[in-house]
Amino acid sequence: MQAILYIGHGTRRAKGVAQAIRFFEHTMRYRQEAIQEIAFLELATPSIPEGIDTCVKKGATAIAIVPLLLIKASHAKADIPALIAEAKQRYPFITFTQSEPLGHHPLLIETLHTTITKQTALPQHATILLVGRGSSDDAAVVHMQQVARQLTQRYSLHIIPCFLYGNGLRFEQAIASLHATSQKIVIVPYLLFAGLLSKHITQTVANLPPSAATFIRCDALGQSENIHLVLHQRIDEALQPLKEVSHYG
Repeated sequence: MQAILYIGHGTRRAKGVAQAIRFFEHTMRYRQEAIQEIAFLELATPSIPEGIDTCVKKGATAIAIVPLLLIKASHAKADIPALIAEAKQRYPFITFTQSEPLGHHPLLIETLHTTITKQTALPQHATILLVGRGSSDDAAVVHMQQVARQLTQRYSLHIIPCFLYGNGLRFEQAIASLHATSQKIVIVPYLLFAGLLSKHITQTVANLPPSAATFIRCDALGQSENIHLVLHQRIDEALQPLKEVSHYG
């Protein structure tokens, strides 16, 4: 029996956990798989091993691990595969697959543009800070540069990618360099849900001394229907190898 285990990043902020759960529950309503469960990478429960255990108890013979991540960095490349490897030791009779992160899908680029234009009528005259979570994995920096390049090429926007921690330009450095200007600065959190990092962005801007710059804060991306559409595509891609085995086996 096929199961889907949706993986949220997790946060200490209850609002962010609730938003992730509502997002997954919305996705579940449009899936036909018999078993669908939710787990979190960190800072929230249930954990991924606990989610896998629940799927098995409900009769799963195949589990698609579906992380709701924007970027293929250390969580997708190392942390989750390590947990899957441990689960295979406990459940050698279970077939596991893992879906790809959302990535720089065209619908995601479209969502970013919609998020920006919803907040300001003149985005072409603004500097746009695209603020990522951050990672020690350079793949996160490369990904953000690619997203910024696509937004620039497709919509002629002035995008500066930056990060809340890890490698690459830090958000605090980027905001400090723009603070003394008279520009319109649109801050776009490259985050799916409200969390402590989202709160940190708001507090950083609020603590800036007065200046001629105008700061406009956009919402996180998880409310967009496009995110659901991309996730459904990633789920189908993860299930396709199993369907092919079933068809030809």
